[in-house]
Amino acid sequence: MANIMLTTACNFRCDYCFGRQLIGPEHPIQMMDPDLYRRLLDWIDAANMPNLDVHLMGGEPTLHPKFSELAEELVQRGRKAVVFSNLSAPLPKEVLERCVENDVMWVVNANAPSSYLPVQLEHLHRNLAVVGDQAMLTFNITGPDTDFDYIFDLIAQHKLAHSIKIGITLPTLDHQNAHVKREQYPGVAKRVMELHEEALRQNVRIEFECGVAYCVFSPAQRALLKDIHISHCGSRLDITPWGEVINCLPLCKAASIAYDRFAHYGEAVHWYRRALHPYRGLGNSTTCPDCAHMKEGRCGVCLADTLWQMDHIAWPPQPAANSIS
Repeated sequence: MANIMLTTACNFRCDYCFGRQLIGPEHPIQMMDPDLYRRLLDWIDAANMPNLDVHLMGGEPTLHPKFSELAEELVQRGRKAVVFSNLSAPLPKEVLERCVENDVMWVVNANAPSSYLPVQLEHLHRNLAVVGDQAMLTFNITGPDTDFDYIFDLIAQHKLAHSIKIGITLPTLDHQNAHVKREQYPGVAKRVMELHEEALRQNVRIEFECGVAYCVFSPAQRALLKDIHISHCGSRLDITPWGEVINCLPLCKAASIAYDRFAHYGEAVHWYRRALHPYRGLGNSTTCPDCAHMKEGRCGVCLADTLWQMDHIAWPPQPAANSIS
């Protein structure tokens, strides 16, 4: 999949935000130019990857003044459109209804209710009521005491998809955001298992976002979670509103390359895979290189955590225009 970042604007200020090096009040708000967006879609099409999903993200992508038209154009090109959103911004009902008609899927980040302004909660409930089962909730576990009951309440109230994506809050490359520390792993694992039990009771499927290390869980816990999908780092790239390709938001300051330095999206994926390959087996602790899960490529440990500990990152030469070095 490819992630297109429509804007750096966001109506939330999450302390765990892994995009804080581009997003937030200390950064100027940038909106993607619609002409650049169309060139990017052409560039993605040139990769000849017809089954590639394109995700629209931010910031908060629905804050882009042309959001509806951009989402519709993606669908008209025959792409599966997925929007990463908090759905707590004001959106005209007709815009959401048009998205429903076009089978646009929503991955909705839902924070604890106490973190919303009353008007934001009002927008969230109104918007979820329209999109219904075309929305899947995702939320971030920030520590052992993370509340999750509200997630199941939202699913039941608005008849949302019976599926949840779980993220364990990860560090940015500079480690300046709130994130789960290794010493919190046992408590976080216990909380995840409690969530897993509740999900089974309510017939809700769970899966993990990228960056979840296997060592968070004990062997007994891993056995219970064996059928749950864990997304692995490197399966997608992010494209900024100004047209630069980054591996992901947490690594946005590590490397950022203009999209047109590559002939198409597939070449950009190839370059980043090659560039980051030497670091994938290192993990985030001294025990990682000898871990069987790491050796077998099954551990999703976050590369931002790995590279933060490096004195030097040896990047390969950046590509010349429209070619791979």
